[in-house]
Amino acid sequence: MKLSRPTPIVMFRLLAAFLSLGVLVSCAPTTESTPREAVPTAPSLLPTPPAITGQSRDLLFENDENITYCEIKNNDLNTYSRTGSDQKLYPLASLSKVITAYWALSVLGPRHQFETQIYLRPIQGAKGAFDLHLSTNFDPIFNREKVLLLMSELHRKGVRQIRQLSIDETSRIYLSALNNPSAEVESIPLPSRESLENLKLIFNSRNWKDNTIQAIQKLNQWTTENRLDFFEPAGFDVESYKIILKKEFNKASYPVQFSLKSAVLLRYIKNMNVFSNNYLADSLFHLLGGAVAFKKFQNEVLKISSSQLQIQTGSGVQVGTGLNRFDNQGSCYSMLRLLAGLRSYLEAQKINLNQVMLNPDQDLQGTFEQGHQIESTVYIKTGRLYEVPTLNVAGWSMVTDGVLQFVFLGHDFSASESEQMEQKRLQMLQDISGSHGVRTVSNTKDDYLILMDVQSLRSLLH
Repeated sequence: MKLSRPTPIVMFRLLAAFLSLGVLVSCAPTTESTPREAVPTAPSLLPTPPAITGQSRDLLFENDENITYCEIKNNDLNTYSRTGSDQKLYPLASLSKVITAYWALSVLGPRHQFETQIYLRPIQGAKGAFDLHLSTNFDPIFNREKVLLLMSELHRKGVRQIRQLSIDETSRIYLSALNNPSAEVESIPLPSRESLENLKLIFNSRNWKDNTIQAIQKLNQWTTENRLDFFEPAGFDVESYKIILKKEFNKASYPVQFSLKSAVLLRYIKNMNVFSNNYLADSLFHLLGGAVAFKKFQNEVLKISSSQLQIQTGSGVQVGTGLNRFDNQGSCYSMLRLLAGLRSYLEAQKINLNQVMLNPDQDLQGTFEQGHQIESTVYIKTGRLYEVPTLNVAGWSMVTDGVLQFVFLGHDFSASESEQMEQKRLQMLQDISGSHGVRTVSNTKDDYLILMDVQSLRSLLH
């Protein structure tokens, strides 16, 4: 998602805001199609930038000009400690996904499900032949596995040939949505014509390659574990493909209709934060209205000024290049405030931190470097940029007498110093446990890899 703008940076930001507004108007779902929870009032856990002159404890790297760090225990300002300028803006990189998570959970609700509508019209005189129309209602993850499950269900309903396969403008089919989380997709939201091309690839089994075969193997295992039936959907024949806008679609002419629900939003958020999925983060960000809508959320709910937080993308991937490059930026203290608000929101919803964040003890395939020993239970999000050297981590550590929120921002170092900065980040995490004590928490492992609702599928497949 690297965009180039020949204008000065001020004009670039204005243009980005305008484009975001366009996304809100043309791509965001209506209230009718996506029920939304009331946005909660931001908890006053931490004040706007405090005038704190003291320091609760001695910290590592206090004289390192390339590290900004801040922490607070149990939201008690008397426990606040920091190094560097805690109110200066630095690139956030993928720490931005914590912000996107907070916004999406607040607006949509943690148990929100995306519902895909499937319409079938039998072709007279041609047994097993149908027209198929698909409306995914802005589901940000409609990938290879979901399409294969849909094809399996179509076969169960007697579909052997598809005369016309059509989609509407709410349908975004990206087959590799979960396979390459670091990919920077050129266009968010995905154009309808590209979605059709992706459907052409998978609805014709002659086009299948290793990634589809692996997806089928994964589905066979997953459906067996969840006591579901799965038919390997080879052999479909599709004559033509078409885009039919929602306002022009006549659903009354399709006598067979059913729906497929996604897993709850929590699973999406967990996957996004464990694997740092750029496509998922930016899709959610645009679904909610983009930079313009986020600015409203920032002002009215987060109550964090633009001098402390500047956000244009959900993933933290930059927009623009060269002098026109813009990276999401935030201060150390503004990120602490966001962490405090998110944790309070999750507690009110009776949601554990491990359901939305990376826990290195549990999530062995996540973005945190494996093999590093951290004594205490932590829930974290990592962040990294290479072009503008950045190495971050933020989250919560379960310490002896409560919960410590922390933010580590590594910045302005050279590429040759990256490995050294990684070691410093690890040392800071280990220092938290050594200074505050250790408290381990038992976590249950969630299924966040296959983003489908088991109960919904069971009602269809049995």
